Order: sequence, then C-alpha cells, then structure tokens
Amino acid sequence: MRIDITGRHMEITPSLREYVERKINKVVKFLPTLRDARVIMYIEKVDHIVEAIISGNGVSFHSIEKANDMYSSVDQLVRKIEKQIVKYKEKHFEHKSIPPGEWKIEE
Repeated sequence: MRIDITGRHMEITPSLREYVERKINKVVKFLPTLRDARVIMYIEKVDHIVEAIISGNGVSFHSIEKANDMYSSVDQLVRKIEKQIVKYKEKHFEHKSIPPGEWKIEE
C-alpha cells in the first residue's frame, strides 16, 4: 500500500509518520484491495485535524477527525474508516442472494 502523508503548515515528525503508517496499514487487513492512502494533517487554532482518503479497486473512503492531540486524531480517524470499511463489506460481500431459478414459492 502506498501511503502519502502531508502536513499543511506543519512538519511531520518521524515518530508521527511511523505511527500513522502503522495505523493505516492495520486498515488494510479489513479490505486487502486498498492500494492508496492520502493523509493530510494540519492545526487550526487548538484543534489537531487529520484527513484521510483511502482508495483502491473502485472504492474510496474519506474521513476527517479533530482532537486536542494529533495521535488521538489519528486513532479516531482509523476507527471511523474501519467502521466505513466494515459497513461496505457487509453491504457488498456478505449479502447472500438466491439465484432466481432456486426460489422457493410457498403455497
């Protein structure tokens, strides 16, 4: 997975970059077809804001989180994207349909 981490008007420390990469790579275990991740971090007044767009194989997940600390923003963001992925998988992959020829009509 290719992860692009950008800081708007701030410098990304190596420890923060490693933390984000580790957390984003955990998301891949939910949906292995994900290929690209863009993470944008910035600070507005007292809020530390993290925005992520994760995409691959025709699907894209987007989320924005803000908190008082950049690390907690990343944690909240990852939780939110995991929920989006789980909901997507339930909707598309775990739906078991019955082919029309096998319908049973009760009389």
